[in-house]
Amino acid sequence: MKSTCRISLFAAVLAAVALPPTLRAQSPTKAIRSRLARENKLPTMKTRALLPLALLSLLLLTACNKGAPLPGGYAIFFGDSEDVGLVLPPKGEILVGPKLAKIGNSGTLIFGEVQPPKKPNPSLAGSGTPGFFILDSTTGTIERGLSREEWSKKLQKAGVQGEPELVYPERKGPRF
Repeated sequence: MKSTCRISLFAAVLAAVALPPTLRAQSPTKAIRSRLARENKLPTMKTRALLPLALLSLLLLTACNKGAPLPGGYAIFFGDSEDVGLVLPPKGEILVGPKLAKIGNSGTLIFGEVQPPKKPNPSLAGSGTPGFFILDSTTGTIERGLSREEWSKKLQKAGVQGEPELVYPERKGPRF
């Protein structure tokens, strides 16, 4: 039934434009089917069954990707689009945020960018410093509010080669 509906919609457009006059007398669906049958281009049942299965599998694999885990047990906290931060479970205190824009990691270092929140929160005064940050997951030391140039230099000094890869927080895990 679904394939008939799809073919009918497609056929209605093609009937007036692309079909020869002898086929226009037939219903558009029959005309397209007869044309495809003549050219041996009708999809087999196997193709009709496997294509949706393959697309569904691809969708599930993409949706289940939690991204690369952060070192040292750190996690990403999602309150809403404005409240995304870096936390250390089980305490759950926001160490970096509340508007964590992008994040990356290399070895034991976690780094990224914090944007200024639309509504400042006085209780998160230290963690909400806008700019770039570097966190050493082994010692727990955090450098916040760095400019892009300072940030790049410090990462190179720490052994991160080239431009550090930053991704949206949704692409990193685990979640808190």
